[in-house]
Amino acid sequence: MAQTANVRARTSTRYWWVLAIAAGLSLLAGIIVLAAPKSSLETIALILGIYLVAIGINGFVTAFTEPEALGEHRTLALVMATLAVIAGIIAIVRPDATVKGVALAFGIYLILSGIRYLALATILPYDRGVAALHGLLEVIGGVIVVVWPKIGLTTLAVILGIYLLLAGFVQMWAALALRRAGQAAT
Repeated sequence: MAQTANVRARTSTRYWWVLAIAAGLSLLAGIIVLAAPKSSLETIALILGIYLVAIGINGFVTAFTEPEALGEHRTLALVMATLAVIAGIIAIVRPDATVKGVALAFGIYLILSGIRYLALATILPYDRGVAALHGLLEVIGGVIVVVWPKIGLTTLAVILGIYLLLAGFVQMWAALALRRAGQAAT
C-alpha cells in the first residue's frame, strides 16, 4: 500500500507544470471575464469553451501519463475530461446559445468536477486539503449557477470570473505543491 502511494506521488509530481499551465489559463480567463463582464455572450462562451477544452486536455494528459497516480479514479478522470472537452467545443461552436444554457452546462460541469476533486482528496498521498478546497469551491459554484435559473449575463460573467480566478489560484497552489513534493523526493 505504501509502495503504491510512493509510485503515485513520484508519477504525479513529474507533471506539475501541466497543472501550472491550466492554472495560468484559468487566471487569464478570469481576468478577461472580470475586466469586461458586460461583454457579449459570445465572448464569454468562447472564453468558457477554451477553458473547458484546456481543462479536458489536462485531464487526458494526466489520465494517460499518470495512470498509477489516479489509481481507480482513472476512469472518472477520463469521463470528466471527455465531458469538459465536449462542453467546451459546444460553447465554442454555439456561442449564440442562451445564457441559461451556458450557465446550466457550466454549473453541471462544476458540480461533477467538484465531486471528482472531493473524491481525489480521499486518496491523494499529499496536499489533500488543496484537492478538497478545489472540489468544495467547484461544487458551491456549480450549485449557485444551477439553482439560479434567471441568472443574467453580467451576473454569470462575474460568477464565472470569480470562479476562474479562485480555481486558478488553487490549481497554481497545487502545482507548486507538486513541484515541491517532487524536489523533496529527489
